[in-house]
Amino acid sequence: MSAFVSTVRHLNDSHCALKLANELETPLEEKGESRMDHQGGLRIQHYESPNYDERPAGTVVDTVVIHATVLNTIREVIEHFSSPQTKVSSHYTIDRDGSVISHVSEYKRAWHAGLSKMEDGRTNVNDFSIGVELVNRNDGSDPYPEHQIQAMRHLVKAIIVRHPIRYIVPHYACAEPPGRKSDPIGFDDSWVRDLVPPH
Repeated sequence: MSAFVSTVRHLNDSHCALKLANELETPLEEKGESRMDHQGGLRIQHYESPNYDERPAGTVVDTVVIHATVLNTIREVIEHFSSPQTKVSSHYTIDRDGSVISHVSEYKRAWHAGLSKMEDGRTNVNDFSIGVELVNRNDGSDPYPEHQIQAMRHLVKAIIVRHPIRYIVPHYACAEPPGRKSDPIGFDDSWVRDLVPPH
């Protein structure tokens, strides 16, 4: 190997290491593509996930599924959803401080609910739902801060403007078979009960 090639490779390796270090140190607000959701009054940062596909033709989106991430930080969630290997995503994640991250367009099918069935008998809930993740360890002791709950409410209100939402359900209520999922542990129906008309 020539000294020139060795030097170039060393510089390239150093550049990659420096870039990775900078990525890890850069605040999220400087890395993500920020946009305003004017209907909800929320500042939403966009970190696209490759884990989505098309909804079936003619599908009406009428359901919001609320999840807990289990992962403890928003950075972990972004990394997890950004990897094609995980084959999982959600439309939105809300951090403990109320920050909102968008991963997948509402008009695409994110892969969040897995095997699933609604009380009305409909299956494949990903087809007609929007997934909203709350950063929470889902251990029963990690609380949902008020900022996070209020951001969720604002986001769901904005979603309702765009889609005829009739159902807002926790993941455990639609996972198949029953008991397959526990998230979000500690979910309180009063957080969202007034956002949709009673069935």
